Amino acid sequence: MCLRKDIEYLKENFDIKLEKVGALLQAEIKSVKTELDNKIDTKFNELDNKIDNVRNKLKSDIRDFNNKIDVNKMEFKSILRLHGRMFGTLITLNIGIFLALMSLLIK
Repeated sequence: MCLRKDIEYLKENFDIKLEKVGALLQAEIKSVKTELDNKIDTKFNELDNKIDNVRNKLKSDIRDFNNKIDVNKMEFKSILRLHGRMFGTLITLNIGIFLALMSLLIK
């Protein structure tokens, strides 16, 4: 009978210790899970910040290129106007010379 009581006592003792170990493991698992969640959230925030920085840099670069394109377009338009005026002047001079030659030939 004494052996049976000893076995029951050991079993109860073992069950109590097992519950304590289980509770400690659960607490440790929750702690590790929380820590990993925090690290994952931190990394996601860092990645979001990096993505936002790259996006802003790209927007800035696009604005710079648009400004350069606008400047080149304005320069091109002014050069086209200048060339148009020069071409008009050449045509006017040629017509004037042609008319002067015609008047000399007709006399």
